[in-house]
Amino acid sequence: MRRGARVVVVAPYEGPLRDLADELDAEALRNSAGREVFTNPAKALAARVSGCQLALAGDNAATLALARHGSSVMLRIANQVVAATRLSDAVVALRAGTPPDALFHDEEIDGPAPQRLRVLALALAGERTVVAARVAGLDDAYLVAAEDVPELLDAPVGSGGAVLAVRLEMAAVYLRLVRG
Repeated sequence: MRRGARVVVVAPYEGPLRDLADELDAEALRNSAGREVFTNPAKALAARVSGCQLALAGDNAATLALARHGSSVMLRIANQVVAATRLSDAVVALRAGTPPDALFHDEEIDGPAPQRLRVLALALAGERTVVAARVAGLDDAYLVAAEDVPELLDAPVGSGGAVLAVRLEMAAVYLRLVRG
């Protein structure tokens, strides 16, 4: 006769791990299906990137790792190929790939308009102003930070990356649901 072992994890009720778990639970609730697009950051993110080529960009090691995680989640869950790159490369691509003015584009003569590249520049709390300055003036670059949600202002220090990871995962779920 073979008996299995039971593992009991005992952790204090107070501390940074509990605070982080509470913040991630709060982010999951903010992104729940019952909330409207204007109050749901993941739905708003999914609506912003739906139907376009997408690149997730990070300006440092942490946000680049987050971009790579988001890229793999988008492929695995939403079946959408998403590039993960450094912010400097994404800015160069946006500046070089600016299509001609679409005001005079005629689908019957010119054919369908090419899909434009949309870049989500991921930023943590300490680098938000620097990243915002780097993407200023680029029409298809959007700054995405955990602090975009007003309710998140009292979040534990250092939880921004984990919150953004949850938000990207939920956005991938919503993209999958939109496509069917």
